[in-house]
Amino acid sequence: MDWVAIQFAAVRMPSANGVDMRLEEAARFVNENDFLVAATPAQVTFPGEHTFSFPSPLPSPYDENNVVVGRLYRGGSDWQKRPAVILVHGWNDATSHFIHFPMLAKKMERAGLNVATMELPYHFQRRPRQRLGAASNFLSADILRTAQAAAQAVAEIRAMTRWLVNQGCPKIGLMGVSLGGWLGGLAACLEPQLDALALVVPATRLDRLIQELAFCRSIRIALQGRKIELGRLNLLATAPLVAKENVLLVEAEYDGFIPKDTIEELRDRWGGPEIWRVPIGHVTVLWMPGLIRRIAGWFEGKLAAPAER
Repeated sequence: MDWVAIQFAAVRMPSANGVDMRLEEAARFVNENDFLVAATPAQVTFPGEHTFSFPSPLPSPYDENNVVVGRLYRGGSDWQKRPAVILVHGWNDATSHFIHFPMLAKKMERAGLNVATMELPYHFQRRPRQRLGAASNFLSADILRTAQAAAQAVAEIRAMTRWLVNQGCPKIGLMGVSLGGWLGGLAACLEPQLDALALVVPATRLDRLIQELAFCRSIRIALQGRKIELGRLNLLATAPLVAKENVLLVEAEYDGFIPKDTIEELRDRWGGPEIWRVPIGHVTVLWMPGLIRRIAGWFEGKLAAPAER
């Protein structure tokens, strides 16, 4: 399944021909003090009972991409008194976002937890409608635009975290899958209001993905051997503010996207948090029998006790 998904992604990946990679500008952007902006609570409105939206705290040039959309699954009528978990999907991962996350949310709801799902920048409803080629994708040969998209996503995750705290939720958890694992990990290294973190098959080494994956071939060609300086985009270069005993890593033993040794490397760098090694591939990881139930139970155990902020 992973091989098929990689080949399909490679076919769909826009050509990098003529794209200005803006490497020097990207390096300056990543190293600026305000690259990962200070968090302020999101200005959330509810157009529907469960659907919410808020303006992105770090807007892009594209109107569609500047409105964060998601769903809030409330864990009871007194939901403001209950812990909450934010779920962040992977790159173009409609299956996780629209199928597995609602399943996970239902299990967490029964445990008395709130769940918020969010669409990442340049995904689903947020993809710009004008023809932008590679620029309409979260990952593209325009490295500056990709770095800006990552910063935007991290700012939005932190804004939603702060909003939930302001509503009264006593504890906040965060789960990210694949690309969402990388972005969720970055957010957890900056956001002191998070209490539990689960990263499922996280992309920990963006440099290796670009070097090794078939769907990144156009980016490799455009780079022509030049190195991308990830700086603060490198998940291995920092550590989460969440206590180690409240961090979970999930590694797929037959992962065709994320090299297993990069997740093991992250575990070592982060001081040896809990890790689950499951016998399945990358794109099917949440189809693993019992895994969604185990994750829901893990968050329930970490977030059930009351907390004072």
